[in-house]
Amino acid sequence: MAKILCSSSLLLLILITPVTINHRAQAATYTYDELNRLIHVEHDDGTIVEYTYDTAGSRTRQVVTVPNRPPVADAGPDQSVDEDASVTLNGSGGVYPIYCTVLPSH
Repeated sequence: MAKILCSSSLLLLILITPVTINHRAQAATYTYDELNRLIHVEHDDGTIVEYTYDTAGSRTRQVVTVPNRPPVADAGPDQSVDEDASVTLNGSGGVYPIYCTVLPSH
């Protein structure tokens, strides 16, 4: 069985403090409750933000749901390799670059 070694530049970050990210303008749909409090925001990229409030009207929770989209990969054109040779696949053309080396089994 061949060994496959892969690495990726994808980093997962957990943010515990507010962060502002400036990017292209987005359209969004805002929904308010009967007390005119913001309860739901839906961005055109599919991101949804939901807010809940306590009885005093203070915001107690914010839930952000980001759409789960598969990464875009481009490993270049099809390749052929001898059965007992090593081959390196370069997926640097993708959104989350992945590099794999397939080693022959011995």
